[in-house]
Amino acid sequence: MLRYIEDYNASIDSSNRRIVTSVEIEKMRPNLKKLFGLTDYTFVSKDYAQFQGYSSKETAADCFVKLCRQSATLICPWDVEGTIATVQGGATYTTPIFAPVKVVDTLGAGDTFVASTIFSLYTGHTLQEAIIFGSKVAGTKCGMHGFERIREDFGKKL
Repeated sequence: MLRYIEDYNASIDSSNRRIVTSVEIEKMRPNLKKLFGLTDYTFVSKDYAQFQGYSSKETAADCFVKLCRQSATLICPWDVEGTIATVQGGATYTTPIFAPVKVVDTLGAGDTFVASTIFSLYTGHTLQEAIIFGSKVAGTKCGMHGFERIREDFGKKL
């Protein structure tokens, strides 16, 4: 699918809007490495990074971003140690976590982070602002059961 989008993007002229792509590499499968060079934004889980032998978000980001295409962004959330985002050939940004007072339910926190970060980027925020927003929404999600209140809590702030 990503190759079809790549072909489409290569075929359009500058007056058409290019499709921006992202992928989350989360599962411990070695063949996923080939996806790094096909997207604009690659999210890499701590579990996948550790599966590949990396013990810190900084080392993982430094190595994985080299697999990305020019100007692509690698984003690596690392649980309680926060998130790192690196642009191929460019800057690196970090953010701490925004933990709730009490952790209630972590199911879906990673997906919440990815979706919130993509949403923030789509609405024109900088990469630094986007990973902070994603971290805040994921942290809020961890302090509640399910997802119902997320829209309520963050919808007003958007």
